Amino acid sequence: MVHKRIRFPGVRITLWLSVVVISLIVLLVNYSSVVVRSVDKSSPFYGKIGRGDKIVAINDNPVRSVEDVLKYSNYTGILRITTDKGLKIARVNGTLGIDVYESSFSLSFGIDVAGGVRALLKPEKKNITLQEINDLRKRIENRINIFGLRDVKIYPIKISGTYYLQVEAVKGSISDIKELVERQGYLEAFIPVKTRKGANNTTEFFYHGRWYKIENSTKVDDIEFILLNSSSVVAKVFDSSDVKDVCLHSTASGCRAFIEMRGKNLYRFTFRVFISRKAAERIKNITEDKRVVGGRLEDGYLLLYLDKKLIDVLSIDPDLRGKLVTAPFVSGVAGTYEEAERNMKFLQTVLSSGKLPVKLSIVQIDEISPVFGARFLREIWVALLIAVVTVSIILSIRYRNPKIVVPTLIFSLSEIAILLAVAKVARISLDLAGLAALIALVGSCVDSQIVIVDETRRGKSEGIKKAYSMIIASAMTTFVAMLPLLTIGAKVMQGFAIMVIIGLMIAVFITRPAFGAFVEKFIEGGRSD
Repeated sequence: MVHKRIRFPGVRITLWLSVVVISLIVLLVNYSSVVVRSVDKSSPFYGKIGRGDKIVAINDNPVRSVEDVLKYSNYTGILRITTDKGLKIARVNGTLGIDVYESSFSLSFGIDVAGGVRALLKPEKKNITLQEINDLRKRIENRINIFGLRDVKIYPIKISGTYYLQVEAVKGSISDIKELVERQGYLEAFIPVKTRKGANNTTEFFYHGRWYKIENSTKVDDIEFILLNSSSVVAKVFDSSDVKDVCLHSTASGCRAFIEMRGKNLYRFTFRVFISRKAAERIKNITEDKRVVGGRLEDGYLLLYLDKKLIDVLSIDPDLRGKLVTAPFVSGVAGTYEEAERNMKFLQTVLSSGKLPVKLSIVQIDEISPVFGARFLREIWVALLIAVVTVSIILSIRYRNPKIVVPTLIFSLSEIAILLAVAKVARISLDLAGLAALIALVGSCVDSQIVIVDETRRGKSEGIKKAYSMIIASAMTTFVAMLPLLTIGAKVMQGFAIMVIIGLMIAVFITRPAFGAFVEKFIEGGRSD
């Protein structure tokens, strides 16, 4: 009786199998979770729940969105919060004090697939230098990051000797981009003051027990008073230069920024800003003259103007009347959580990013529909399938041996799976150029495998060494060819270059060595790994 020797996979094949299994798990696992950004010191859950904890349920009700947490903003009683670290229980008295956000784990796609906005911006300054355009780009990036737009690319391009900025925002809107980049960002804050008609139909305003005449504007005690119309006068209390810092989210150090549900279809946002002492003194002096009527401050409004245009009207807390406050709260209300979040982020962005050094104008702006992106994505997958089928037919004609054809296809597909898993974990946005790289890698992978099979057939172990040398030389040549696409301004092809370079690393260190070991061990019956 003849016993066949059992062949165990070697180190290189085991490594490949392990990476493939992990990659498939990464690709199959998609989730969205609600994560804790911060817990305020005043929260009853301070010390029990921390930054980065995932909230799974509250009072045994599943939490799938930020709104599921906001429902308990004004809760009173025993609250049970289940996180990924266990059950936490505390007595809540109308203040939850937990700031959360939604986090998802899935493949991310570029603007030409997921949809969004692409804008070409021209600086309104002649002979702007590359250093100035890069400084402008960093300031806009700061605005966009504060606002919370994700997957945004900003890069300078040169057209006919003039520098422009191109902005691509995945899932952004035209209104978002216009508000963030077209406005220069000079902010002014005004408070209305009491007025009356004086002699000869002149306008007078009241300040610290006296009436002052005004024609266009006048200055009293370092406060500029401006006549808006024949019956309205406002006092300028601060501008962009007076804003020292803005709370973007709640922290244990005293920053507060949160959204709470105040009733059906009513959400209130609140965040703290830090202003100069001079600005605080102006607010103190102006509010001293106002009365509290019905729990509200008479004409207690803060008018916010951006680039001379009114953008918001905020209420002033009556408790701040006549007080020197250098860290006041800015608040507002909206009908939905999304609207409240957007309004808050916009105000935070404008207050904290400051004035742009150069004004920008939009030369061209296009909104790319995700419908077309979905169609392109389907076409890419179809093209990939056609490429695999075509390659399998060619291999079948060349070798006429399933023992070679099937493993070749399996290793090729595994390389794509590993590459997509890396892109998912690294949060690389897959644009059309990056997806096209997948098709190119199928051909590259099969080429290398044909070299491995043919050289191994000719010389076994000597042939496999020769094949590896050829593959490494080819990979290095391709790597060098991809570098200009990363470093020279050909940004449209950057996704292609990134995916090809990562694919080459996967091929050289994982898939090609494993395929070579497979050919030696199971196809040609060569030596053990």
